Amino acid sequence: MFPHQQQLADQFQQQYGCPPVAIARAPGRVNLIGEHIDYMGYGVMPMAITQSCHAAIAWEPGRAGAQAASGAGSSHCQHTQQQQVMRIANVQQQLYPSGQLELHPSSQLAPDSPGWFRYILAAYKGCCEFAGAQQQPIPSSSNILLLVQGDVPPGGGLSSSSALVVAAALALLALWGVPASPAQVAELTCSCERYVGTQGGGMDQAVSLMAQPGVAMHVEFNPVRASPVCLPEGAAFVVANCLAASHKAETAASRFNLRVLECRLAGMLLAKLLSAHSTATGTTGGSDHARSSSSSSEDSCRWLYWRAVKVLKAVEAALLKFAAAQQPPLAATQAQAQLQWAVEQLLPQASYTLQQVAELLGCCPSELLALLPPALQAAAACGLALRLQQRALHVFSESQRVLQFAQVCADASLSDAAKLSQLGSLMDASHASCAGLYECSCAELDALVGAARAAGALGARLTGAGWGGCVVALLPAAGAPAFMQQVAQQFYEPALAAGKLAREQLQACLFMTVPAGGAEVALQ
Repeated sequence: MFPHQQQLADQFQQQYGCPPVAIARAPGRVNLIGEHIDYMGYGVMPMAITQSCHAAIAWEPGRAGAQAASGAGSSHCQHTQQQQVMRIANVQQQLYPSGQLELHPSSQLAPDSPGWFRYILAAYKGCCEFAGAQQQPIPSSSNILLLVQGDVPPGGGLSSSSALVVAAALALLALWGVPASPAQVAELTCSCERYVGTQGGGMDQAVSLMAQPGVAMHVEFNPVRASPVCLPEGAAFVVANCLAASHKAETAASRFNLRVLECRLAGMLLAKLLSAHSTATGTTGGSDHARSSSSSSEDSCRWLYWRAVKVLKAVEAALLKFAAAQQPPLAATQAQAQLQWAVEQLLPQASYTLQQVAELLGCCPSELLALLPPALQAAAACGLALRLQQRALHVFSESQRVLQFAQVCADASLSDAAKLSQLGSLMDASHASCAGLYECSCAELDALVGAARAAGALGARLTGAGWGGCVVALLPAAGAPAFMQQVAQQFYEPALAAGKLAREQLQACLFMTVPAGGAEVALQ
């Protein structure tokens, strides 16, 4: 039995007059390093936290035949008789109002529905698609009853929304009796995030499902997988909220999705330029993929190549070949320095317009937009400057820091103190890149990082999407109590004195965390 399981079962009974069939728990996460690179194909280094989202579920008694089972191979739920609904409630009803959703694959959120329902609806649609793809029938017993409880701080960059989607998806699959592995649920919950309006890469869902207690997880993609990383003895991680909420979904077009768009366009443009360079010099850098895509002509191969690029990782090898082919040879020998040189050579402008990118790719803007999903089209419609060089530089350097983080943790020749020092330096460098190159920090986050370092943190950085939310700080465990006291005095006391923060809220804003286990489902 996991924490809150019996309490939530009792609350479900009180809310709906029947016991739940299943209760799912999905933890939040703190990302130690590897920010904004999962959606560009690179591995990341998060760990699950003890704070979790719970979803209890059951069929509504006494109302059968609302929905027929989906046919074998169908990707949609078939309907007969009355419209099936999901009745949804939250233990914190004052913050998250109750209501219901109509259940069919094309359901849209009603204008008067609570905003948090969109995460439940996304989970439902994702589970319908998964069941159909697996040729698994969806039972038709009745309406669905759902009760949610969670203590992952919302808007804190600790993946409260993904934890909700994962918990709801696990509960639905358990209710329907549809089997799915953690990797499959990670894939489906990442995919259905598009229904919320963000174009994430899958880190949050993967670590929520695959985390192991006591270790960080090196999460990689295509296919999604996770490997445990043992942290140095005596390492402590403190999470602190900067008191500026991070509204990832609400501001997606001009922030989160805009960064995805910039990275996608940077990858496309780099592919095009590398292919053109390889043709001009007779080298193979950047054209291997192109030649394997089509045999009609060299030009059509290059055309197909850049159009197919969705992640910056797809052009990394070609960039390194480009750097290695320079005469005289570059003084820099490390991959990170070579990638930086290549990006700066190929994307020299401080910013680009969509028109400029299209011209460099040899197409018109409308043709380019047609290659992008709706969420990225909406980001492009904002008309903001596209800082392709800076975003690519962050992604490539951050991906190297993730590998270095794992290498330091595994290096038996280093003392624990030396490991902590090196990991702290990597975290500091990560924050500098997020703030400077990726521009996803904010004044509050930068001030809190500064307060953490002044209080003795070996390293501190924003965690999560940024633009508000939380900082994660690394320090020796023995110094954690004094560190937390000093941060509370320096950063939070002014907010408490000004009435911007209640003292009983401080514990949720500043806490030490340990790596927790992943999601689980209890059948009642």
